[in-house]
Formats: sequence, structure tokens, C-alpha cells
Amino acid sequence: MAKSARALRATKQAVRKRQGMEVTQAYDYLIEKGTAISVGDKDDSYKTGLRQFLDEKSYKPAHEPFQTRTDAQAVTGSI
Repeated sequence: MAKSARALRATKQAVRKRQGMEVTQAYDYLIEKGTAISVGDKDDSYKTGLRQFLDEKSYKPAHEPFQTRTDAQAVTGSI
């Protein structure tokens, strides 16, 4: 699975915009940006990634992206 283009774009925007801000402004901005990303996320990536990392121990963030439902169906052959 490739990384989410929407999340990657939003992360790049957040990193660039936060550079000129005070700490409290940057904190508030990043909280709102994170909320905006999660609202538009159709795959519920945040909860899926946490579940795979904490519960299933199948996701290692430094090595690979987590597996979405679409990826799991492609591996098992079911649709």
C-alpha cells in the first residue's frame, strides 16, 4: 500500500506553515490539521494503524505503511 496522498499533503503543509508560529499557535494549528485529516479519512486510517500497531503487532511504522481493508482483500483474494 502506498501512503495516503491526502495525509502526506496535509503533513507537508502543516510542517511548512508551523515554522513561523509560536509554540501555542503551532500546537493549536496542528491539532486542527489532524482533525481535518481524520474527518476526510474514508478508511479510518488512524484507528486502523493504532489497532495494528498496539493490538495485532503487525504494523511497524518505521518499516512499512499499515495494511488497509483494500490491501487485506488483495492479499487474501476476496473482494
